[in-house]
Amino acid sequence: MNDEIIDSVKKNLENSGVSKSEIEKMEDTGMKLVEKLGDPANTSGLLYGRVQSGKTNNMIMSIAVLIEKGGFKFFIVLTSDNKSLYDQTLSRIRSYLRRVGVIEYLDIIHENRSPEDIKLMIAHNGAVIVSTKNSKNLKKLNEFLNKISKEAGRVVIFDDEADFGSLNAKQNLDEESAVYSLIEQLRSTFNDTRYIEVTATPQANLLQKPDSSRHPKFIIQMEPGDGYVGGSELYNLGDNDVPKRHHRYIPDEEIESMLDDNSSDPHPPESIYRALCVFFMGGALKSLSSQDLYTFSMLVHISAKRSTNRKLFSLVSKARQDISRFLLNGTQNDSIDHLMREAYDDILRTLEGGVNISYDDALKVIAENIDQASVEMITSAKGSHNPDYSSFYNILIGGNRLGRGLTVNNLTVFYYARHTGGPKVDTILQHSRVYGYRRKILDIIRIFSTRKMFEILHGVYQSDEEEWEYIKSEEYIRTPPVLLSLRSGRALRPTRQAVIPMDSTVKYFPGKTYFMYEAKSSNLEKIDELLSRIPESSREPVEVELETALKAVELVDTYRQEQRWSKDAVMNALKNMNERGMKIYMVVRRNSDLEKDYRAVLSASDNQIQRSDGPILFMYRTSGRGEGWNGEQAWIPVLRIPEGANAYYFAEQKRVGEESGEE
Repeated sequence: MNDEIIDSVKKNLENSGVSKSEIEKMEDTGMKLVEKLGDPANTSGLLYGRVQSGKTNNMIMSIAVLIEKGGFKFFIVLTSDNKSLYDQTLSRIRSYLRRVGVIEYLDIIHENRSPEDIKLMIAHNGAVIVSTKNSKNLKKLNEFLNKISKEAGRVVIFDDEADFGSLNAKQNLDEESAVYSLIEQLRSTFNDTRYIEVTATPQANLLQKPDSSRHPKFIIQMEPGDGYVGGSELYNLGDNDVPKRHHRYIPDEEIESMLDDNSSDPHPPESIYRALCVFFMGGALKSLSSQDLYTFSMLVHISAKRSTNRKLFSLVSKARQDISRFLLNGTQNDSIDHLMREAYDDILRTLEGGVNISYDDALKVIAENIDQASVEMITSAKGSHNPDYSSFYNILIGGNRLGRGLTVNNLTVFYYARHTGGPKVDTILQHSRVYGYRRKILDIIRIFSTRKMFEILHGVYQSDEEEWEYIKSEEYIRTPPVLLSLRSGRALRPTRQAVIPMDSTVKYFPGKTYFMYEAKSSNLEKIDELLSRIPESSREPVEVELETALKAVELVDTYRQEQRWSKDAVMNALKNMNERGMKIYMVVRRNSDLEKDYRAVLSASDNQIQRSDGPILFMYRTSGRGEGWNGEQAWIPVLRIPEGANAYYFAEQKRVGEESGEE
């Protein structure tokens, strides 16, 4: 075929606006997959990309490369049981993979396609069947595929969003969940099947037991292309510029009021007005400074409950009407006038090339478009439609349906404060629809959330970065993660507890440093006595008994439960490394002028102290002279895990219930 299919996909992607450099990366991913699948032992693998980074396009290019470079001719693509996401995926596959036969599951269910049709496609350029991960659909698909199993040859199954819906949610009960079982049947239908998991949030996949059929034998990372915006630009609290540019705070009580089913207050909270003013103003100023942007979107997501989203719809609609009356009818409203001027100043501080645009010119653009500004509630209810981006301003309200996979066009304002029973890294990452190829609009992106939620988002960003770098180093294949028990609960979990062997809660990675962020003035004399024999002047870490390090960790205290530090987790990691033959080291500093609102603890010189044969526990005693301490003293612990150690995933022994979303 002389690369006709690959060239066709390249052309179609380029015509849709994908850059040549990004397309080259996609082709490289396909070639890596050809190489991996050339080994018969690699029956399963993982394609791991960033959230909203073009995983579907990578999958499509991989199919083209596998056909022309690997000799594979039959593919099955499984999507989540979300019609919007399914329609989006099917449309892209059909648009970009035009020289290959593409069949949707409805054609099979309604018998619009026969087994002979599929056989002919396989014999020609190849065939791709696209189906949702719905138990009824998968049963019928299995029945159909049994009729062509002998002629299918080598089969590749791409499981899109493979961490969601595909894993065994009953493994801790020694049972099999329906979709998991049906996918296993699908894999066993053919003589030679390769199963490729595709996801941006592989936390659950990586924690499957090593002997599980769902544990990947290899991992291929898909680097995002130019123009991608992710956690480092949006959620990194360690970069002071990020909160100033993009974070706007919602008072906790406003979120609590909207979540309260018993509250019937018809007045929108101020944060809704403020977010709408920033959204309208951002779109107006951006359109005046850049002529190639014509539509803008805002996403409001605080709950999966339909009742809450109905209330949100009413509140947002009323706030939009109030702003419209102010602009179009000349209605006196000092509050809206103040918020509009505040939004104008806010956007101008970061807007590229818009310093000469007047406030009145921006208001004129808003006034021209606000009547047609659409407010849509997007839910998983039967009959719910896909988002409509025909208006200049598009406001989407929803929960689970907008929380995974679905691309939101030109999303510039993200109003997010999703409260769950226990926030999970993979779930919150998937909620971050503001990630993606948004470099052109990064200057007007604003995220509205509570301070607590921003801390969680920062913790999620850090965890995701560490996961990415850990896998990139290929340490995962050589030293798979160790799953250890944890006595007490934690706020942030990597994934849903039902789909992994234990209730995983927090992760520590080799080569990384972790510290207690809000140290408390407790047990000072006991810690002083415990560490009295460890010299401070030494620039080299001192080897200590495991019990000394464990006691020091046990005695330190914090004002509140922290996302990145857990006594039980640190103590269990130290025990495990010691059991594996590693030494335990300590460095003690007794008179530190560290500021209280620190984002890092180690001094520049201490940061250079490394040991390859064991972890280092740094213990800093504050002098009380640093800004914010007001004379208070405390011991601050810092754990540095050596390169070459395992990654540690910790687990609760006691189960807690999953949040039950209503949507």
